[in-house]
Amino acid sequence: MPGRRSRQYLIAILLIYAVGYLLFPPAVFVSSDESLYVEQAAVFANRSLAVVSPYPPGTSLLQSPLVAIAGWRAAAWVSLLAAAVTVLLLARWLRDAGYHPAFALLFLAYAPTLVMARLGTSEVPSAAVVTLGLWLYWTGDRAPWRWAVAGWLAGLSVVLRETNIVLFLPFVVAAIARRRPGWIALTSATAAGFGTAALVYRFTAATLPGLRETAGWSLGAVARTTGMYAVCMLVLVPGGLAAVVAYKGRDRLALATAAAGYLALYLFYDYSGQDSAPIARIAAMGRYLIPLIPLVTIAWADCLSRLASEVPSTRVALAAFVAIAGAAFAVHPALRAWSAPDAEIAAQIAATVRGGALIADDRQRKYVAPMFGSFTRYWMIDTTVSELPSVTARHAEAYVVNVNRSETTLMEDRSMPARHYVEAASRSCRLEPVIDRTYGNTRRLQIWRVSACGHGTAGPHLR
Repeated sequence: MPGRRSRQYLIAILLIYAVGYLLFPPAVFVSSDESLYVEQAAVFANRSLAVVSPYPPGTSLLQSPLVAIAGWRAAAWVSLLAAAVTVLLLARWLRDAGYHPAFALLFLAYAPTLVMARLGTSEVPSAAVVTLGLWLYWTGDRAPWRWAVAGWLAGLSVVLRETNIVLFLPFVVAAIARRRPGWIALTSATAAGFGTAALVYRFTAATLPGLRETAGWSLGAVARTTGMYAVCMLVLVPGGLAAVVAYKGRDRLALATAAAGYLALYLFYDYSGQDSAPIARIAAMGRYLIPLIPLVTIAWADCLSRLASEVPSTRVALAAFVAIAGAAFAVHPALRAWSAPDAEIAAQIAATVRGGALIADDRQRKYVAPMFGSFTRYWMIDTTVSELPSVTARHAEAYVVNVNRSETTLMEDRSMPARHYVEAASRSCRLEPVIDRTYGNTRRLQIWRVSACGHGTAGPHLR
């Protein structure tokens, strides 16, 4: 792939990806994480600073203007645009570092990127900020202002995802240790970026980094996460971890430290995606590494440039282009088909509960997002059975909703609290079955109308 044509190849694949997105747009949220980001964006779009999401507010703030203009589906456009920005900036960074810009294709070749670039979550926007910040750092000798902007982005990056800073700090420390030109501007701007982030958290009333509830970290997590992250860093990015170890280019120690520290953070993270189906688990866990892929790409380009005697032949380059372009398009109909049962469930719930009160498990929130219909939502964890009489008194109709999922044992276990809630509710209220329908082989939607609470009536019990 000639260097002068690599940009056209990259743009062509990005356009193919965008066309696939437009032809097969999301019909429902793929995960509860996505619904939290987009629900918060909808709140911001309505000029409110009320907090509905525990996640950093940056992604939702970026999404909110688009949501205000074009509705909830537009939230994912931020990820779509961020993917394009990341690829084009990465190509420029590679060229400035002396490598072939076509290596930027690696970012799109990483399967979780293709999945998450159509979802309204923080991974791909984080990758764009990391790429921009580190490219400015890399080229800071050309213009002093780049050091300042790079530092400011480093500190500010925590408003998108707290762990982004791990990818910046080794480079900031390296600049200080070597007294590189501009290190004072870099460090001062990093502190200013943290200050800006603190103000964003303050004015959006978001939970400060380190204070929000997470899955936690433990030594035991390593045994559950190592296999999947090995697949991500050695297979999905062919030899990616080996490339980081073998990297001999500029800021070698800082790059290796950033990659090792970031990867270790998630190796010890207790979330292992084991409640997802095997294929979905690749995206569920692999998404965490998306902000790391630009750095891995630099290492990968360095190693291949040293090992290969010449630029790959046109035939090899064309084969890579066709494969990545095909995947960039195919991911959209594949995900649309995969999420079709969830879209049907969300539509059925909205149609059934229209105008009434809905009581559901907050772990099933992706099915009952406010933008899907007109209803008042209550969470089971916040609405005890003893409070059901007050709910039915305030609303003409009230419904209890449960989506029982059985694709994995862990997912079945996560469905149990809602079933227990229904069993308890049926002993103090009349629960009239409205819907009991199976979607595919792994999802069962059940909806009950709630009435006659506190009158000694007993409704049906779950089998």
